[in-house]
Amino acid sequence: MLTGVSNPALLQAKSCSSHSWSTRGPLRYDCSVVKPPPFKGFRSGIVTGLAYTFLILSGLGMIFCVLWFVIFTFVPPGNVRASPVLQPLPEIYKTFLDSPRPILIVFFVIALFQFISAAGLLRRKNWGRLLFVALMGLGILWSLYLMSHPGLFEQSFPKAFGLQFSHELERSFRTLNHVFRIIMFIVWIAFLGWIIQKLLSSSVRREFS
Repeated sequence: MLTGVSNPALLQAKSCSSHSWSTRGPLRYDCSVVKPPPFKGFRSGIVTGLAYTFLILSGLGMIFCVLWFVIFTFVPPGNVRASPVLQPLPEIYKTFLDSPRPILIVFFVIALFQFISAAGLLRRKNWGRLLFVALMGLGILWSLYLMSHPGLFEQSFPKAFGLQFSHELERSFRTLNHVFRIIMFIVWIAFLGWIIQKLLSSSVRREFS
């Protein structure tokens, strides 16, 4: 509570401590909200959360790649396309099972760069921010490529589960799968775009050296 102030206008102006006010001419005050800039050393919780999240995810991704690389080294996948059991699988899974080790190496390298960029993001290094933004951009391009090639995900659901459905019902399964996949891609692309916009904003750039 403010004491020792007799002027009501001045009292109200001082009460707007986080707002701008002016005393030119007759005493006036403006209580419109003015967000103060982050102080030196300020660290956004969103950026820190992103860094920790992608540190964990990329670390788990590298472990996953190493484990499966070892498994496929001792247990070769063989010719997947010649196996009638695996024919209902989508094309993208068949491609992976045909030559898994080169693909796992690529995934490991991507996860490694993601881990390094997240570490730089956590330490508020500008190179980490730029590398993180570049990887998010590649993620958007990859998602757009997959979304524009629905044949990679085509799957016969009844055959995959050993069931016999009518042609109309199988077509309904395909339509629902396609719609759900498009929605998921749109949400994922929007999320990656939001991360890029956040990391390129002026308020976040001030945190990095």
